[in-house]
Amino acid sequence: MSSDRYLLFLFWGGLLVLLASLLALAAFVLVLPALAKEIDSPGIMTEQDCQALIRDELRQMPAGGIHYSLAGEEQAYPSWSFSGITGATRTLKWLRAEFDLVQVYFRRAGPDWNGELFEWDGQEVAYAWVAYGVRTPDGRYLTSGGLPPFSRSTGAQGFQPGKYLVTVTTSGPFVTPQGFDCSDLEFSPFCQVEQSFLPGASSVFVENGYAARDPLNGFLFWAVQVEQTLNLCKEQSRHAGR
Repeated sequence: MSSDRYLLFLFWGGLLVLLASLLALAAFVLVLPALAKEIDSPGIMTEQDCQALIRDELRQMPAGGIHYSLAGEEQAYPSWSFSGITGATRTLKWLRAEFDLVQVYFRRAGPDWNGELFEWDGQEVAYAWVAYGVRTPDGRYLTSGGLPPFSRSTGAQGFQPGKYLVTVTTSGPFVTPQGFDCSDLEFSPFCQVEQSFLPGASSVFVENGYAARDPLNGFLFWAVQVEQTLNLCKEQSRHAGR
């Protein structure tokens, strides 16, 4: 093979190798990302996305979830109750006691709870912190009367927000059509919380629908009962339709 033909061979061979490399690079840059979108692994839902899903679900529920019920054959005492969707869980320590709390989102309504939508500060959805149990300094665990998993000390800790549709209820001799009366009942768990450093949290909630955003400023010691498992905020594809 002459030197000219050999140089020509090297030229065209090198050019083919270069073209093949460019095609491979183009496939890597353009084709693979497109394929990755189709097989994208599940993404972690953000807190904002989860709250949006909870709000959307609550908007399909009637406003004004707080109801007063008379005593009857199924319950010895009158009760106050409302429906909502669970959010975060946490514990709160105070004076050597430790409360298990769950955040419950609910749809607001007017102060008379007649079912008509009523907004505070442009927000129709709010949340209340609810204590479903407390560890006492002497080692006991007192529940607020809820059902599993909100009836034991480790039941709801770490549950994912948006998991449950719940009914939150308080019932007892302290319940009145106007709210609550703890006269001569100061030593009941509910009244001890209601009259502690968080005075009247339940009374304020029933009277005007206000619940403190920080449980240090007040929380409800009410029973939590699961009505339905929703799993609104399970991890899902970042590209999936909602």
